[in-house]
Amino acid sequence: MREAISDFSSPSGKVQTFVGLASRRLASVMGHTPTEPSFTRCRTARELHGYALRVTSSPAARPSISVLTITYNGARYLPTLMASLARQDADFPWEYVVVDNGSTDGTWDVVSELARTLPAPVRMIDGGAKPGNIPYVRNLAAASARADYLVYCDQDDIVEPGWLAAAEDGLRQHEALMGLIHDMTPVDAPPRVMNPSVYTDMPIVESCNFAVRRATLEAAGGFDEDLAGYGMDDSELALRLRKKGHAIVGWPSMRIQARQTVGTMNRIRKVFSSARTEMVVWQKHADVYGDRRNRRYLCKETRTNLRTGWLAVRGGSGVSKDRGARAVVTSAGHLYERVRPRAARSSVVEPPCQPKTSESFDHIVITQFSAVFAPDAEPASQEWCWYRLAIFRKLLCPSMRSQSGAAPFTWLVYFDDRCSSGFRAAVDELAAGLFVPIWTHDVYWDRVVRDVEKLSTREYLITTRVDSDDALSRGFIRSVQEEFARQDLLFVTFPRGLQLDDKGRVYSYDEPSGPFMSLIERRGSEPPRVVLSHAHFNHGLVRRHGPIREVITGGRPMWLQYIHGTNVANAVRGVRVPAATLSRWFDVEMHARPDASWLIFATDLVRSHAARVRFWGGTPYYAVEYVDALFDRIRGTHVKKPAGASVHGPPLLSALVRSRKGVSMLVRRGGS
Repeated sequence: MREAISDFSSPSGKVQTFVGLASRRLASVMGHTPTEPSFTRCRTARELHGYALRVTSSPAARPSISVLTITYNGARYLPTLMASLARQDADFPWEYVVVDNGSTDGTWDVVSELARTLPAPVRMIDGGAKPGNIPYVRNLAAASARADYLVYCDQDDIVEPGWLAAAEDGLRQHEALMGLIHDMTPVDAPPRVMNPSVYTDMPIVESCNFAVRRATLEAAGGFDEDLAGYGMDDSELALRLRKKGHAIVGWPSMRIQARQTVGTMNRIRKVFSSARTEMVVWQKHADVYGDRRNRRYLCKETRTNLRTGWLAVRGGSGVSKDRGARAVVTSAGHLYERVRPRAARSSVVEPPCQPKTSESFDHIVITQFSAVFAPDAEPASQEWCWYRLAIFRKLLCPSMRSQSGAAPFTWLVYFDDRCSSGFRAAVDELAAGLFVPIWTHDVYWDRVVRDVEKLSTREYLITTRVDSDDALSRGFIRSVQEEFARQDLLFVTFPRGLQLDDKGRVYSYDEPSGPFMSLIERRGSEPPRVVLSHAHFNHGLVRRHGPIREVITGGRPMWLQYIHGTNVANAVRGVRVPAATLSRWFDVEMHARPDASWLIFATDLVRSHAARVRFWGGTPYYAVEYVDALFDRIRGTHVKKPAGASVHGPPLLSALVRSRKGVSMLVRRGGS
């Protein structure tokens, strides 16, 4: 894994990497104390995720201003931005902080190579713990900066000469500044001002050219990390700043050139996502916006925007097609967020839970590698064991090492002790500091319950199951623990995941009540139930044994299934997605095959849809299970009540499921 923070010293061009110092050291060196917990949360997150920083300069050399850039796959843009920063004529010390949100295009190497061209120290920080959460990355950048003056610029922009000096001069006089944004136009074309509000008393804040004092940002609580979608996080911050009496001043001398989004679909996606996030802002600030989420307002807005779109299409009315399209897409985003099931909206609206401390529960992760399920079962062949160990080493092990931000947990891996000494030595070497190997030829179910009972000493127990040839996304364990609220009994599952076949193709797959399941239970005098034990080993039917919570994660996959030759339980059932999806969410040592031409990719996409239809046609139970879960989401809750002998859903679905009880133990749900 790449270390969390790299400090690139520009005079020598050398790269120094530092790991292991808590973020409290940063606060003490900088000599400030946060005033509100919502902003200090990002520092706590840095500490939990293993972030670390070591300040090599003396306090006297502390920079006056920190330039902050957040990046994702910015290797092709950052050289232009950093070249414009190198041309800044500043007579005061400054630094450049880049926070990487999980890039896969060599961004880290580009920054390290260009760092020597800047007349200031450059530091790059790993901010991939929350992929796609832009407010979190902005907060992380601010918390990592050493100066009291902060100025943001985007990865694909160009700062004009005098930009940095203007920001420093403005922050000496005012608490927050909004700079002037020019469109990135050809040299012979006049520049177009994209934010004329900068000349007014109430400039609209856009974080691509925003400067603020550290104390002011902390007083407001930083960027709201609940607004994980695209857009509105800067506008919402400006709203809170003004509520607290902090003025935001337009500062036209602080100029940048901004690159416009190209591609119709890219623009539609951004406008749609921003509209959805705007609905969340309306809810958070109802004192300002009123009840704009009500049906009457949204219907009126939709009629107005549809008329605007129609006028743009008809032409001759002075309404541009760009404005018309934006109006229609905005209404679509508002309506989608309004009618979206409550369970799905909760992942956007509700504030994220903080990781629990281990004082409340024991958390044990269980993996069955080669342990037997029957007393007279034959051991697996040595060829099979070595083959699976290679997969285990490349997939599950690195993904478990990347589980940061969680309370301490124990990982038990069960092996058949009837194996060669060489295999056992290889496992013991791999296990050091990572998992506890259990060597046994006892029946797996019985041994697991006994071991868990011995290890669990607290009032509550969480058990999580994962196969040896699968993987978990970054933060999976933490996400499970965030669902803990002292429940007597609750199954927790994440429907969204990925599948990787042996040809390196990546598929997105939703599986309600899937095998990547956890169980929260309150301990009593009886032995622990343990997730997916012999009493309820069929994960598709756990709703018969207790309530189950489907945690909706939007587009984020939480688990990875590897489909290979000896995996008899699974088949490709997902929809083809780009190869970069794998590296964005998972730390594994197995790589996806690079994407082929768009025609081949589209063909694979159609084939994967057809394969899913064939699979559901051959195993109707899975289709019914999927539709059943969909009905639960539409009802507005992601906690399904225990069904007992009955099944949720309309009478037709219930009858279908009951009629298939005899075949519920499908071969596909058998071993791993």
